[in-house]
Amino acid sequence: KIGVGPRVISSGVGLFMILLGIGLTDLIHGDSTPESVDSSETTPNEPQPSVSVPPGEIVTDVPVSPPSTQPEDPDQAWKAQVGTQLMAATQQVGLNGYQLTHDPFLGKLEDNTRGSIGITLESGISYGLIGVCDEDCGDIDLHLYDENGNLIDSDTQRDDYPTIEVSPQWTGDFSIVVEMPNCAAAYCYYGIGAYGK
Repeated sequence: KIGVGPRVISSGVGLFMILLGIGLTDLIHGDSTPESVDSSETTPNEPQPSVSVPPGEIVTDVPVSPPSTQPEDPDQAWKAQVGTQLMAATQQVGLNGYQLTHDPFLGKLEDNTRGSIGITLESGISYGLIGVCDEDCGDIDLHLYDENGNLIDSDTQRDDYPTIEVSPQWTGDFSIVVEMPNCAAAYCYYGIGAYGK
């Protein structure tokens, strides 16, 4: 028969062994209770932030904005129309044999206003000055003044292609005064061509 003493001893040893086994398991595997994960931490699969480029490196993957599709000059169509009319007017007024002596002057005026253009004319050359305007213009007039403010010639007829012919006696600076007596829009484009022979 087993006495009470051996039973108590064996129970104590067994309990000690159980506790020892649990303790060793925790030491080997660590605490198995899951911890909360901070969602702000970067996981290995997430892309890492870009690093600064060292001096001298060429970066080829920088996005470039597409070029603007807006026209640089919203009134380009009106200016082209005036340029076309200017070419046609040279034949209409009979300036055959004349050559363009200056770049064409392009401008715009409101109804019943005027503007001035400076031009250098040379002696010994016969000039034809022609004015035209866009489709909203019903009348345009030209006046030519010398450097002293004297009126040399003018065309104030009611039309949209005035013409002045002049043969300067001296080379000097002149002024072309453009008048817009009849414009049906907020403003009208005009062009002045200077031709000579």
